[in-house]
Amino acid sequence: MKELLLMRHAKSDWTTGNDDFQRPLNKRGEEDAPFMGKIISSIERVPDLIYVSAAMRTKQTASLCVQGMQFKGDVSFKEELYEGDANSVLNVLQKTPEKYQRIMLVGHNTYLEELISSLICANKINLHFPTAAIAIFEAEIESWKQLKQSSSCLLGILIPKMLRKLPINSMFKL
Repeated sequence: MKELLLMRHAKSDWTTGNDDFQRPLNKRGEEDAPFMGKIISSIERVPDLIYVSAAMRTKQTASLCVQGMQFKGDVSFKEELYEGDANSVLNVLQKTPEKYQRIMLVGHNTYLEELISSLICANKINLHFPTAAIAIFEAEIESWKQLKQSSSCLLGILIPKMLRKLPINSMFKL
């Protein structure tokens, strides 16, 4: 059994004038990323390995999320996660060393929506995956090489905007 967490980068700041690759997080993004890390920790889904796109906003999201979950595992920055598509991202995941049971990927839309859709069914579904959201999958596979379309069970999607409206302290151990 393997577990996969897919996280879209937190809200970025479009007012900086930076090019897309160098665009940083905005205030809301800086708050949501560590909050989501705390949620991951509270539901006991801290990964063994985190793949991160090389873009500024994904690096910042991962760094703040890591602080929130008190992550002590491995982080790997991947250039191909910046402009990739669902197939190239799946290819990165399939090359994961077998010693990792639970991995997390911090990346971008639209490929995350496409990847989520392909992992749960062969047909594309209409999905909106907001910033800082995390999709959690369980796959009955022994090797990451076996990860493919329709191979995983979506356990849930965590959305910070929705979680902040709930009585979190009663749901999670924050």
